[in-house]
Amino acid sequence: MNESINGPVHEPGSWAQALRGMKLDGVDAETLAAELPTLRIEPVLTAHPTEARRRSVLACMQEIYGILAEKSGHRGGHPMERDRRAKLKIVLERWWRTEEVRTQRPTVDMEREGVIHCLSGAMAQSIAETDRRLQEAWVLAGLGREGPIHPAVRPVLSFGTWVGGDRDGHPLVTRVTTETSLRQYREASLRLLGSSLEKLASRLTLSRKYHGIPPELEKWLGDWRKRVDPKQQQRFAVYQEEPWREAILLMRAHLPPELEGEGGYVQPEDLILDLGVVRRALIAVGAPRLAAAEVDPMIRLVEVFGFHLAALDIRQNSSRHDEAIEELESALGESPKTPYRNRTEKERRTLLEGWLKKIPWSAEEAIAAGPASADVVGTYQTLARHAKHHGIDGLGLSIISMTRDVSDLLAIHVFCRAAGLTLPGEDGSEVCPLPITPLFETLADLEAAPRVVDEFLRHPITQKTLKVLAQQESQVMLRRRVALVDPGEGSIVLPVEAPPILRVMIGYSDSNKDAGILASQWSLHRSQRSIMKAAKEQGVSARFFHGRGGTVSRGAGPTHRFLEALPTGTLSGDLRVTEQGEVIGQKYGTVATAAYNLELLLAGTAWSSLSASSTREDDPQMAEVFEFLSQTSTQAYRSLIEEPGFMDFFRQSTPIDVVERSTIGSRPSRRTGDSGWGDLRAIPWVFSWSQSRFFLPGWYGAGVALRNLQVEHPKLHRLLRDKVKMWPFARYVFNNLESGVASADLEVGHWYAELVADEKLRQRMFDLIQGEFSAVRDGLAELFPNSLAKRRPRFRFTVERRVRPLRALHRWQVNVLRDWRRAEAEGNQEADLLLGELRQTIAAIAAGLRTTG
Repeated sequence: MNESINGPVHEPGSWAQALRGMKLDGVDAETLAAELPTLRIEPVLTAHPTEARRRSVLACMQEIYGILAEKSGHRGGHPMERDRRAKLKIVLERWWRTEEVRTQRPTVDMEREGVIHCLSGAMAQSIAETDRRLQEAWVLAGLGREGPIHPAVRPVLSFGTWVGGDRDGHPLVTRVTTETSLRQYREASLRLLGSSLEKLASRLTLSRKYHGIPPELEKWLGDWRKRVDPKQQQRFAVYQEEPWREAILLMRAHLPPELEGEGGYVQPEDLILDLGVVRRALIAVGAPRLAAAEVDPMIRLVEVFGFHLAALDIRQNSSRHDEAIEELESALGESPKTPYRNRTEKERRTLLEGWLKKIPWSAEEAIAAGPASADVVGTYQTLARHAKHHGIDGLGLSIISMTRDVSDLLAIHVFCRAAGLTLPGEDGSEVCPLPITPLFETLADLEAAPRVVDEFLRHPITQKTLKVLAQQESQVMLRRRVALVDPGEGSIVLPVEAPPILRVMIGYSDSNKDAGILASQWSLHRSQRSIMKAAKEQGVSARFFHGRGGTVSRGAGPTHRFLEALPTGTLSGDLRVTEQGEVIGQKYGTVATAAYNLELLLAGTAWSSLSASSTREDDPQMAEVFEFLSQTSTQAYRSLIEEPGFMDFFRQSTPIDVVERSTIGSRPSRRTGDSGWGDLRAIPWVFSWSQSRFFLPGWYGAGVALRNLQVEHPKLHRLLRDKVKMWPFARYVFNNLESGVASADLEVGHWYAELVADEKLRQRMFDLIQGEFSAVRDGLAELFPNSLAKRRPRFRFTVERRVRPLRALHRWQVNVLRDWRRAEAEGNQEADLLLGELRQTIAAIAAGLRTTG
């Protein structure tokens, strides 16, 4: 966690900075208090295979962090300080004796345990600290004597996850996996709430003798005592002199699975309502401080995690859905000349729309049609069973990877109806209760996205579905208001009506792999703007889900800068973003870092949605600049990728062959097993270039683009130079580009290039890369006259400190990589030992760089 030496007001992206900025923009305290509850933030934890460290190692690191964070206030010779140092030595020794890398791939069960550990551990403990930071910043910004203390006056915070639901190219995620995941997330949430209620009860020891008992609490206790089984009444009778404690323990006893079904809590809002009784009773006896310090964090915990912990998204590739549809068609005895996957869009829609008029199979028949339909329809049937017993709070989005056209989205309606996962529409029709979410990833799909969204929104089934989902969301918002706001608190107004919303996910990795950093960033920016416009014309709000990774070439960058750089109006106070792989441990591994990074998301969303800058318009001339840069850099990037021998150079000058055999994640590195460049996932692509210190996907193509802009369009180049610090999008893109260049080390890259057997190929490819690297450094120097050390001293210091130790690790890896490949080619048994050593070097370099893919 970074903290400015000048105080929180000067910490970039903090609540203090955001609130102070909004106040200067003329936003008053009353307006802010009214707008805060309209903000929604949902980090989504995924198990992308980019965390090279074992959980055992992460646990040691977190323990060391905790010990170092302790401030005993004593000198080295004091017993307490000696004890602290002794504990540190013990953890360091345990870490030293622990295997650094996994010898086996983690299972999905292990990845799910990691998510549960993170959410119910540091993340849950950090929420109260995040809310405290908001209150402190409110006072520092001069918005009032105290911050918004009512639990209703907070941004809406929730969590999502892909672990157990993401089956795109992941054969180990089955419907059984999904069923298990939904159950275990629910059980973990109820354990968290149960233990938190027990802790709260132990702290609310107020005595009836000293305070009496407020009438509302007395009536509540009288009613609830009657609900308790006579055999259990004695268990609570001993606390009748401590009515607040007794009330909390009664709530704990009625929390599922202690009491499932009749008499127990059905939904979390019921529990919040009862906690409100205890809260008001504390205020009634003059203890508002206790209410705020003890009960409000419990209310917040229930609101954030519900009874489901995190909403589980279901993601599948559109090609797998094509297979399922072909099997369903065969089950009807039809044998079309052209397979579904090869038909025109019009033909595909005609087939699906015909089925949607009357689904021609039962769920059992659909599941029996073949392995793909069993997988797809069976998954939605699993979700239907869960929704029947526990509601849909734990169900997230239905995401279609590689969305190409409207038929890819209509297919989900067919699967949901076949599985019985539906809600009734107004005209008696059935609609899917999950937000059907296109995922646009490749450059071509991003270009087509505005048209696809426009046509999808014009479809009658989409219009019916979004109307029903908006009504459903409005009911959730009403439940929240009823639960959080007492009828007597008329000054607190929470929204209760949701507009029709289309969720759209955009991926930051595949477009970069397709066309390079500049084309990818500009295409993402332009597509968001066009999608928002298309949705607005249909009376729908487009809400974007950002699939960011852990490196610049996969969408990473400072959170507040990323949010500022989004196209005007596209954030709309609603942020959903992935947190992937190694990013989870870095950002949310401890309570302090979790609180800090949640604050960045919350404050950044508030600033980007509510400040005066949130209404700015893009400069048309800057659009012309980026169109030129995008096209020119794409040509240069594609020219390299298509250069004869490029894949041979890539496979020999990076440790891609080791990455493909890594034990980092449960998911394979390729979607289908094809060995070509096209089937390689973006993560191992980026990971390999990072390990060999080329960092090529983060900058290649930008050099020639900047040079050509300066030569062919000098006025536009001057405009870019003038605006690069003023326009948030340009500043974000080129700062990230600069980070990629600064992180690269072509001297180290040359060591890896020497592993390429063909000397002519090696020299030709390295010369191309080195030439472009020089061009991009020159181009950046033209844009930023001041040195990196002057403009970004903290970043520069970090990069320079890593140079020597990282070079030693790279030299080690290059030598072992050479020996391993030779042993592999000779069939030498030593290869297995060397592979283990290589995995250690990968983990070490990833730790040093603080990134993988």
